[in-house]
Amino acid sequence: MTNSSQLTPGAELNSAFQPILSLSHQRHVGYEALLRTAPADRSNAQSPGEVFAQATSEAELHALEQLTQRMHAQAFSALPSPDGNPAWLFLNLNQRLIASGGYKETLPKALEAAGVPPHQVVVEMLETPGDNKRLAEAVHWFREVGCLVALDDFGTGYSNFERLLELTPDLVKLDRSLIQRAVEEHAEGRRRILNNLVALIQEAGSLVVLEGVETERQALTALDADVDFVQGFFFAHPTQVGPDSNPDPGLAPMRRVTEKFTEHALEELTRERSLLRPYAQAFLRAAARLEAGSGLRDSCTDLLKMPYVQRCYVLNGRGEQIDEHVLPQQREATGEPTAMGGAPVAAPPDRRYSPLIDTRGGNWLRRHYYRDACMERRRLKISRPYRSSTGSHVCVTLSIAETPTGEASPYVFCCDLLWRPANG
Repeated sequence: MTNSSQLTPGAELNSAFQPILSLSHQRHVGYEALLRTAPADRSNAQSPGEVFAQATSEAELHALEQLTQRMHAQAFSALPSPDGNPAWLFLNLNQRLIASGGYKETLPKALEAAGVPPHQVVVEMLETPGDNKRLAEAVHWFREVGCLVALDDFGTGYSNFERLLELTPDLVKLDRSLIQRAVEEHAEGRRRILNNLVALIQEAGSLVVLEGVETERQALTALDADVDFVQGFFFAHPTQVGPDSNPDPGLAPMRRVTEKFTEHALEELTRERSLLRPYAQAFLRAAARLEAGSGLRDSCTDLLKMPYVQRCYVLNGRGEQIDEHVLPQQREATGEPTAMGGAPVAAPPDRRYSPLIDTRGGNWLRRHYYRDACMERRRLKISRPYRSSTGSHVCVTLSIAETPTGEASPYVFCCDLLWRPANG
């Protein structure tokens, strides 16, 4: 099923495909078509860039793109589908073709010749400096004909969120350097940046593909980052698909690493629940005393004695902090504060952040812990870990919304707990 074409005497162009897998669906959702070249003796293969560099005129570029796109589409149309589900064809278009507008001629002809419908095609585009208007026009045109658009290699070079928001791509492919840096030693901060970057892109409306996943550790990090799709040598190398090829490339390693991640995540969840349970119980007792009419400090007396409590406070129906906040009495820490369950207790406030420590008069309406509590009143909510705005640490917040008798709007009782140092 190999599809090849002649470029120069003795040289061949071939289509190779690398699967793109959905971590949620646990199956293939697409294949990236990659150009492979080799002379008859299979040595001194040319890179795709070297191949396209041979096109010295616009006419030659269009002819080469037409040839490549048709070859990829024909090979893709012959790919087996063991589970019967449709898959996307990921096509890389040359940036010179994008700039010239030649894609309007080459792509429809290639897809029609191979019988591949446009809605099964994801056009990959690089972020490059140049005419943003032409790039936006290309994105609009691909969508008009029915294709999806992916922004490739995001997170390096010319990547920026302004371009992301302007183009609103359907998918964003993260550059491999992001996962490589995220698994380096002492790279907890980079892993959190990767997780937050994924969340930001998803909130902006795009699905996220993490490419360049080459090791089990990188695959586990990808799962933890909650990316939508993965691609890389850990799962499967690009191959020229033939009758004897594996019909499910990448599925076995994906299932193994997902099972390993699931076991680890469930163990971690059990550990976190065990650590948080006494805090949640003490917090709910304090909430009951507060609702019964006790003052904030009296309500939180027992809670404030617990080692990882940072502060307790109350927010009104507009997210504004009501009057005081209460802090634990200063303790002599035996060392740097650590994640819950470590030896040292929560440290006194970091003097370097003294302008931020007093939160009276603050407004926390935008915080998820406030909104989550308001959405489901009288239910304890526990936030995900986040960087505290009052010091050099990561915290979680316990929150619960109560509605005083005779009042229409709730108040939200909150307690911040030290989770780990910010640079941990």
